[in-house]
Amino acid sequence: MIIFVVFYAIVMRYVFSYPPAWAEELSRFIFIWMLMLGAVVVTREQSHIEFTILVERLPKKLRVVLWHFTRLCMLAFCWVLVQQGIRIYPIVAEAASPTFAISMGWIYVAIPVSGFLMMVVIVEKMIRSFLVDDTEPFKTSLPGEEKIPC
Repeated sequence: MIIFVVFYAIVMRYVFSYPPAWAEELSRFIFIWMLMLGAVVVTREQSHIEFTILVERLPKKLRVVLWHFTRLCMLAFCWVLVQQGIRIYPIVAEAASPTFAISMGWIYVAIPVSGFLMMVVIVEKMIRSFLVDDTEPFKTSLPGEEKIPC
């Protein structure tokens, strides 16, 4: 959708000399929501950038502890997103977007929504890790090995 809107705006601006005022704002709104919901997907698939050179050298039990500690830190960060997103919502909800005249709250609500969804994903993964009772899902893959999903 964002590609279509930006492409349309470029064609209208440079071919027809009639740039649509709404295209830039709509593409920005779509980008914000795409970014925040993309963070949820990355969290669910555990595809964040990782530096595993030190983790690979740790014993399995210490990897498990480190994995849980990392997930607790992620939960704390997501809680801040939810808390601060809810806190800022009433302030920004009073403002209207210049082109669409909709509440800016619809844009900023992406912050607590994505924070909450990431918290759900992280808690689910932590619960599953306790139910599996095996340290193998926390194994960091070595080159040539397949990463075992949790």
